Amino acid sequence: MSEEKIKDRSTLGKEEFMEKYAIGAILSMSCYRVFLFRPMGIFSAMESKVVLWAFVIVCAFAARYLFFEYRRTEETVAASLMLAYGLYTMWAYSAFIHTVLRLIGCLCVVETIFIFAHYIKLEKKSPRKKRGSMTRFYMLYTDMLEMAALAMIMLMIAVLVMKNWQPGVSALRSLIQTRFAGEQQEQTIAGNIETLTRLQEEEWKILTDEEKMDVLQTVTNIEGRYLGIPNKLTVEAKELLDTTLASYLDETHTLYINEDFLSGGPAKEVLTACCHEVYHAYQHRIVDAYHHADEREKDLQIYRKALLYSKEFENYTSGTENYFTYYTQQCEIDARSYAASAADDYMERIAEYLEE
Repeated sequence: MSEEKIKDRSTLGKEEFMEKYAIGAILSMSCYRVFLFRPMGIFSAMESKVVLWAFVIVCAFAARYLFFEYRRTEETVAASLMLAYGLYTMWAYSAFIHTVLRLIGCLCVVETIFIFAHYIKLEKKSPRKKRGSMTRFYMLYTDMLEMAALAMIMLMIAVLVMKNWQPGVSALRSLIQTRFAGEQQEQTIAGNIETLTRLQEEEWKILTDEEKMDVLQTVTNIEGRYLGIPNKLTVEAKELLDTTLASYLDETHTLYINEDFLSGGPAKEVLTACCHEVYHAYQHRIVDAYHHADEREKDLQIYRKALLYSKEFENYTSGTENYFTYYTQQCEIDARSYAASAADDYMERIAEYLEE
């Protein structure tokens, strides 16, 4: 009796499968990088993007030649992509999602039991000579792979939801404790000079992104103390618009550094960007002070810039909207001036320390 052949359920040719996969990968990669991408702890942002593309490419060939030889459909194109993104997500977010992984793992075990139970049921109903056929085995492992893809979708949805509860989960953050002015007695240049010496260009270039974030969080703590900012400031690295080196979000008191700029930017330029954004945090605090001041005191000369900052923040123009208007806003002029002076001061203090 001849061996039972596996029925080809493909709706796409082999080349068409790869073509749709490539198009889907390009489109989905853009979405993933905006909503879920996070650098892996052991790699820089640029290296992590290469690793992500490697996952996508490996899953493409694995799906094409191993998993879906007889089921090349648009559904299996999507399943293959979800496997790639899900595996990367599981690795990149592993430090944050232990509970989520355990829950999804339990669901996968239950689903696996149902798949095997269904397989055994089919085996018992089949004639003895057809038991254990290649068709049955093929159905089993393709079902398992599609189940894994579904699990990866659940994982990514869970991470996306979690990001709204835990801002910064998707970004690269420092392990250095954030501090505010009232508890920062030790947060001075002199008190952290050993850490700050890592801002020397020759040393900065060999630091990992995580080590760079530790230095920037230390700088942020020092600047927060110096400027008297009463709340904690957190530094995070994430993907920003290509022309944006850094930004500040006052709602969460978070400074964002462009991850590509962090990985490849010169030390002094990254330091300057960090000080620039801390100064924006200071500007927001003096605006708050102005709004809480007694009406009879708001005409004091000390509040005049606060009033100007307040008006600019209410109608803020970003560099992508109109670069000239953005550049000439008083809040940006003052932040640039302060940051340039602060960065020079850091570098001078580091040079003095190394000459001792």
